[in-house]
Amino acid sequence: MAATNSPIVAVYLELVREPYFFLVHARVAAGHDRYDRYEPRTLRDFMLHLFGLLAEGRPEFMKRLAELDDAEFMKSSQHRRYVAKEREVLYIKSEHLERYSVQFLGYWVGTNVKSTQAASVARLACQAADVPCTTIRKFPSFAARA
Repeated sequence: MAATNSPIVAVYLELVREPYFFLVHARVAAGHDRYDRYEPRTLRDFMLHLFGLLAEGRPEFMKRLAELDDAEFMKSSQHRRYVAKEREVLYIKSEHLERYSVQFLGYWVGTNVKSTQAASVARLACQAADVPCTTIRKFPSFAARA
């Protein structure tokens, strides 16, 4: 996984149509910004790659992401967990789906997701890293010029 050694300024997501991708806007130096495009082959890779980039230099990232995800889970009976310290907590009432979970940086990640769910988890991950996250349609070069 290629690392951005610069502070991440923002993440832009494309999860509406394939190929799914995300852009990472990093500040290299004053007046020098870099935009890296990542195009993982699967939604599983999409989430894990984004998590890996956001976790760099943030030792509490996965813990914070799990806490945010748990708070979302507790809000509604329709929501499910996507990140947890214990594997059994991911798929409550659907233990047969545990085979879709992977261990990542000491936490379990549920990878049986649709693009809308991956987008929600990506936004939570950016929130956990204190990085703004929006759709690629808000990327400055795509915005309508005034």
